[in-house]
Parts: sequence; C-alpha cells; structure tokens
Amino acid sequence: MMASRASILLVLVAGALGACVSDAHGSDPDLDVDTAARRRPPPPPPPPPGPGSTCTPIGGPSTLGATLDGIEYEVTGGPTALGDGTLLHMAQSGWVTLHTTARGIEEGWLDGLTHYGLFRKATSAELPTLCTMYSCDGCEDDYIHNLSVWLNNVRYTVRASFGSSPPERLAVLIDLVQDIAAHPPQ
Repeated sequence: MMASRASILLVLVAGALGACVSDAHGSDPDLDVDTAARRRPPPPPPPPPGPGSTCTPIGGPSTLGATLDGIEYEVTGGPTALGDGTLLHMAQSGWVTLHTTARGIEEGWLDGLTHYGLFRKATSAELPTLCTMYSCDGCEDDYIHNLSVWLNNVRYTVRASFGSSPPERLAVLIDLVQDIAAHPPQ
C-alpha cells in the first residue's frame, strides 16, 4: 500500500516538473513576448495633427517592453511666447526636479504607484507612431506641451498645443505629467 502511494506521488511530481520545464522552453505562446507582440493588432494610424497641418511621425523603434529612462516636460508658447514657467525633469529612478513660476524649484521622489503609472502610460502611448506636433486653427497664442520621453535610451519628442485634440493615448500621458507638475514632489 505504501509503495503504490509513493509511486503515485512520484508520477504527480514528475508531471508537474515536466509542465514547468516545458513552459520554461517557450511552449506556452502567451509567455513568449515576441509571439504575443506579433498577435497584437498594429497601432492605429496617427490622427491628423490639426487643420491644415501634415503629420510627421516621430518614428523610431517599438516601445514594446521598453524601459523608461526619463521624461522632460515644458510649457512654452502663450501670449508672451515664454510659456507659463513649468519645467519638469524626471530621472529613471523617479527623482523629479520641478520648476514652476508660483513655487520655484522643487525636488523629490515620485511615489512608486505614480512612477509605475507614468511608465505604463509612456510605453502605451506608442510614441513612434504619433505626430511630432498637434495644433489647431486659431491657436497661434496657445500654450504648448513639449514632452520628451526617453525609452531604451531613445528620445521621443512630441508637441501639442493646449487647444489641440491629440490622440487619447498621448492625452492621458500629458494629463499625468501635468498632475505631477501641479503637486510638489515628496
């Protein structure tokens, strides 16, 4: 009786180990990043950048599986063409240096959740497929978001006037960066 229990246990353990070993060699297509990337639908074409404008895609390698190396954000333009004084730099570690006209220079760390959210939004924005500039009619004196994101040591830069309608995947990234700039780092 004892021998049969031991042999059954041995068969179960061997089966479980065999499944783990086969997964480690890529038999599960969901665990293979390259296969998963090929099954994803291609990103939609970039929306038009604005009336009377042409779209020049940012271009560059895919951001799938990229690491976030840093972000720079500055508000330029406006009625004086000098911007509103907002300048933000975030290092890969999550260290933020922020300058605003109202509060001056502030430095501190992003909390882990915000840092991760920024990483997810930056990689999900599919920056290489976006236009370099989004503008609108009658926005000559509008403020402009200038956003540079480094992913895998490649710089992607996009500009969007405040009155433009950039694609949603860019708008959510800009909104998060603006939220970070609106609150002092910790």
